[in-house]
Amino acid sequence: MAKYFSNKLMVCLLPLFLVLIGCGAINQRPVSPAPDNYGAINQRSVSPAPDNSVVKAALFKEFDAIPIMPGALSNNDCHLNEKSISMLIDCSYTTNSSYAEIKDFYDTQLKKLGWQFIGEEKVYDWDRDYGGKFLHYKKGNFTADVQYAGEKANYGWTYAFDIEWELEDSVKNEFALIPIMPNAKEEKRNFTSDGLTASSMSMKAYYTTPSSDQAIKAYYDTQLRAHGWTYDRTEGTASNGQELTGQTIVYRKDNNLTAKLTFATGKNSPNRTYYFTIAPAI
Repeated sequence: MAKYFSNKLMVCLLPLFLVLIGCGAINQRPVSPAPDNYGAINQRSVSPAPDNSVVKAALFKEFDAIPIMPGALSNNDCHLNEKSISMLIDCSYTTNSSYAEIKDFYDTQLKKLGWQFIGEEKVYDWDRDYGGKFLHYKKGNFTADVQYAGEKANYGWTYAFDIEWELEDSVKNEFALIPIMPNAKEEKRNFTSDGLTASSMSMKAYYTTPSSDQAIKAYYDTQLRAHGWTYDRTEGTASNGQELTGQTIVYRKDNNLTAKLTFATGKNSPNRTYYFTIAPAI
């Protein structure tokens, strides 16, 4: 998300009520934290956030690695918008360079640092076409956007660059990285979220398999550790109205996410059953 939304939603200016309450140096670009009420979230509905310190440090590191385009001038318009379920660093610049030159510079720099190009789209300002464009990139659980205002635009900036992390993407991406165990059949999968709080968010799937609990444990322990997870604890399994037996094994990643492997024997199932869940660490 840069200065405008995509054409699918129409595009509108980011709120102009951001208040500068501090500065930090990012490639000599001061970044101002957004006020606590940014986005007008009902504070009564916001649960305690996971520890995002590691994610925040990684976000700043990625942002620092991208150089400013030669000849581009910062408008001193850089902001850090930090919420419990997302983080965004956003800056805007002025330059005499063309869109083709801006695109070529950032495409080269981002790909050199391991970013994957996702796509390009036109940007409209309330149905007005000023020649605006969006370039979208992805790296792990981060996204990056380059937004060109358009040759007919008069916004006081030529292009904007942002890097963003969203907890929802992180949960879904990490879940997708862990392959289903061989001989296991996925019976159900669902993602839940209210869009506001970390505590409401999870990706969960239910599987059946003839494999033993020990084989399941060994498989997921290997897969999770290979993807940067560490064992945290083993706890009892709540029944939740079902006839469940076994344990829940908990792993953590970056002090931000938990993965849970829950074992159960269905009352009418001859196969072993288990649940695999990834959710915010709260």
